[in-house]
Amino acid sequence: MSLKNKKNALEAEITKYEDGLYVDLVDGKGHFQAFSNLPIDQYKNGKFILVYFGATKKVNIVNSEDRPNPKAVNFDEVPRSIDQELDQKFMEYLLYLKTQQAFLGVEGDLNEVANIQSWFNRFDSALQELFEQPGLKLKFNRKELAFYIEEPNREPYQFNELSAGYSAVLDIIINLIMRMEKTDTTAYDVEGIVLIDEIETHLHIQLQKKILPFLTSFFPKLQFIVTTHSPFILSSIPNAVIYDLEKQEHVENLSGVSYSGIVEEYFEVGEYSQVIQIKLDRYEYLLNHEPDNEEEIIAISEELSKLDMSKSPEVVLRFNILEMDRKSRG
Repeated sequence: MSLKNKKNALEAEITKYEDGLYVDLVDGKGHFQAFSNLPIDQYKNGKFILVYFGATKKVNIVNSEDRPNPKAVNFDEVPRSIDQELDQKFMEYLLYLKTQQAFLGVEGDLNEVANIQSWFNRFDSALQELFEQPGLKLKFNRKELAFYIEEPNREPYQFNELSAGYSAVLDIIINLIMRMEKTDTTAYDVEGIVLIDEIETHLHIQLQKKILPFLTSFFPKLQFIVTTHSPFILSSIPNAVIYDLEKQEHVENLSGVSYSGIVEEYFEVGEYSQVIQIKLDRYEYLLNHEPDNEEEIIAISEELSKLDMSKSPEVVLRFNILEMDRKSRG
């Protein structure tokens, strides 16, 4: 693409934001003006963020052997494209922080050393809450110039070794953190709008229940707009505005409604079957690959046993077979 074409494309993108972002909500049948009067100047200066995450989310952090020389991350060069992935710069940023902390300690700037340590402590706290592991820590290996996640009773591992669910969540968190670092804040209170398609993808039930409360707490001034088929997402927070895109109607607060009630009331037969199939897939995976994860296995079994599966008789047979298999194992 020529420089002239690149310039024209960039100007067109900026104009689109200035006119307001239009999101197609009805498969090409029309456009709904989701946002208007966006704070363009704040957006250009990095004080307002606009981000989009597709259904396929996976953290992609470049390890230290690929970036052996720690250097400052120039946030002025960070693209503002709403779907630009920034997690590849995260290891570079962590290494930069750690080396700066060491240099500042030598220079005797203890205040800045403490500020950087506060950043790492806050990130540790986020990981501890997300993983439900109070003893979890992010550890720096000086010889390898690498960071490892350490949990009690488990070998240390790197970000790229995370399961699909945790990888999907960290992809969102890290990309938002990187966009906010330009503002030099550790509170992560930058305003903005975050669009997430099929937020429940790859997430087991506990993460589906936790993801929105966690994101809205960690990033208090961001507005999250998500699509989902998960009753666990729909009922996870009390102050959400829920809109049924197929029926084009506003849905009441579902935070006090049971999961089975949500599924039976708001999902058609095909969608209902799909929701149950997702649960069954996760259940079968746990039985075959994580049999020691008894807490989640029992939770899914109890949840499935409460659902009315008569609408999908084929899944009743599958569930019964899996239950017999589980009980036969003792």
